[in-house]
Amino acid sequence: MIFLQLHKVKNLKLAFSCLLLFSSSLLFSQSRLTDYCLSDLNELFPEEMKNSKIWIDSTTAGIYISNFQFSESYKHDNSFYSFNVASMNPKIINLYKLGITMHLNFSKKSKRFMESQPIIAELFDEKSAYVRSFDYDKFKYTPKDYFDFAIEILRLSNDQLIANTLNQMTEPKLESKSKFDQFIDDINKAQKLKLPYIVTKEKGVGELRELLVRGSNKKISDLIFETYLLKKKEELTNREIDNFFSITGFFSQNVVSKIDQMLLQRLAVKFETPASIDFPASIIIPDTKNETTSTFLMDRLEIQFDFKQNKTEIKAFGKWNAKAKINSGRKEVYKKGKTVYKVIHPADNETLESNELRITIDQKNIILEAINSPESDNYELIRNVF
Repeated sequence: MIFLQLHKVKNLKLAFSCLLLFSSSLLFSQSRLTDYCLSDLNELFPEEMKNSKIWIDSTTAGIYISNFQFSESYKHDNSFYSFNVASMNPKIINLYKLGITMHLNFSKKSKRFMESQPIIAELFDEKSAYVRSFDYDKFKYTPKDYFDFAIEILRLSNDQLIANTLNQMTEPKLESKSKFDQFIDDINKAQKLKLPYIVTKEKGVGELRELLVRGSNKKISDLIFETYLLKKKEELTNREIDNFFSITGFFSQNVVSKIDQMLLQRLAVKFETPASIDFPASIIIPDTKNETTSTFLMDRLEIQFDFKQNKTEIKAFGKWNAKAKINSGRKEVYKKGKTVYKVIHPADNETLESNELRITIDQKNIILEAINSPESDNYELIRNVF
């Protein structure tokens, strides 16, 4: 049953890859979620994000779930999940490459296993309200990629593209010429074609479309982009793209920024009872005597996949169980407008009062930071080469 549910819903496997970052292992069921979800991460992450795949796969190896439920918004841009993690023998979760561990609250007991409190999550995926499939490996973040995707989002037909070009981009150079003639002149010059003018009485968008289809082997969107929008500098091309789509009203901000925002995927995870992340004394010195670890109690997570920057960012929100002093790490210091790092020594007495831990996995490193409040000092506690 879990297998069927996981494969019939778009983005479900990706969502659960994130959800299970902070679950435990060894479930009652014979059906491992990792068999259906995490083993397919190669299909879900772009090749450049292989470190995220490795980290998730390594951290969540052997994980199972129970009581899985799923629903989706009408527009398909929000997905909702709830499940429990269960185990006959709950184990510590080692967060790969970080040297720290995590615990869930296993408090519900059945005949065969211990079960965690419910975990609730919501996946935000704005682009899915407009497109049903998207390949991050094929999207290279070039101006042409943004132009084509904007057309797909807006569902513009070839006739609409031509009409928009006539309205926004085409200016007759002679009074004797119509916009239709100037459009043909522009296409001929840019594409080195010899398309004739339309001499029939019915000069319209449909006639221009047929002329372009007969006279060129390129897509109409390619002809328009190369003729009117493509410039030597990328920033100038992007400016032309903004101008081209400004009339639609959808892109209130620039097209690149809007689409970048749409391509992010975010996951919000809530724990019914706090989970904990434990730090050894080599990183955080416990304030309480006779304790060997310091504990960060978290009640929610925010996970963001940035496919353009090829990084995964995990934010854990909560509080420390007691005051904790940094034993090893670096503090961000701003000097002359630049960020530099000051190495922290135990004698510095740097105390953490953070309500946020942040894990960043990119192409080179895995980094764990603590954000101190209310001063908003950033402390880099762990940095390892991936």
